[in-house]
Amino acid sequence: MVNKIKKIIKIFIFLGIVLPVLSYAAYSPSVEIKANGSSVSPVTISYNSSVSLSWSSSNADSCQASGDWSGTKAISGSETINNITSNKSFTIICSGAGGSATSKIDITLTNIPTFLQINKLVQNVSDGSTYQDSVLADPGEKVSFRIEVTTGSAGLQSIIVKDALPNKIIYLGNLKIDNVSYSGDITSGLNIGNLSSNQTKIITFDASVADSTQFNLGTTSLINAVLVYNSLFANSDTAKVMVYKATGSGATTIPTGLSNNFFLDSFFLPIVISLLIIFIFKSRIINFEEWVDKRKKEYGAYRARKIIDKIRIRESLRER
Repeated sequence: MVNKIKKIIKIFIFLGIVLPVLSYAAYSPSVEIKANGSSVSPVTISYNSSVSLSWSSSNADSCQASGDWSGTKAISGSETINNITSNKSFTIICSGAGGSATSKIDITLTNIPTFLQINKLVQNVSDGSTYQDSVLADPGEKVSFRIEVTTGSAGLQSIIVKDALPNKIIYLGNLKIDNVSYSGDITSGLNIGNLSSNQTKIITFDASVADSTQFNLGTTSLINAVLVYNSLFANSDTAKVMVYKATGSGATTIPTGLSNNFFLDSFFLPIVISLLIIFIFKSRIINFEEWVDKRKKEYGAYRARKIIDKIRIRESLRER
């Protein structure tokens, strides 16, 4: 009797655990979203084209959209999104008595047109050079920067141009847009307005290279960057000023002799030195002969000691 009761209890425990699990699995929601018939993310489409979304769910009472779409959705359905001009991500969450399920699909664009082209150039005004990607300059020379902003097939509105001058390049002004003087500040951001399709605006301004005390000897590269942007798009470009400093302020030239004077170093000093040597020997200030004799005697004594030491070593070896 006791064993039967234990078996019955085990059966009830088993049913209490397994049945809810099976019930949850049977009623757990599922959902799948597709873009243009594909559930493999990302789905690639052309710029400014449309995408057809479709989704289906099971064991769900309601569905909610999120990401780049929103709102309550049917538990299954389809929807077309037109004129897509940026990458998108569409998510749907479906819920029911057994919980909730999520599905997501990403959209990636191809054939994206160029909306904003930037060309940054620099000119050495002091040397009279043309506008180039990079120029050579000496400390203190005047340079001019040129920024060309060109739109693509679609026009853009409220375009901001901001030029970040590097250290040792000093803003001088003379700001112009399409060769017309302008009073704005390009270093903090200049609004050049709207540009229509394939339109170009040219901005120029002057600057100067810092003085020679600000540079080390040799060549220093100064990179000037410009950022052009609006609420939708941004682009940038750079120009380079290579500053060459031959000698520093107050520095001396490379030594060429004792006095850095060609006449003295080539003729006068060698003659004076030769006469001084002759005078020293003739005046007996230094008795060279006595010094040589003394060195000879010292060397002879040294040789004699070496010979005696060798003889002593040989005799000691023979006695052994």
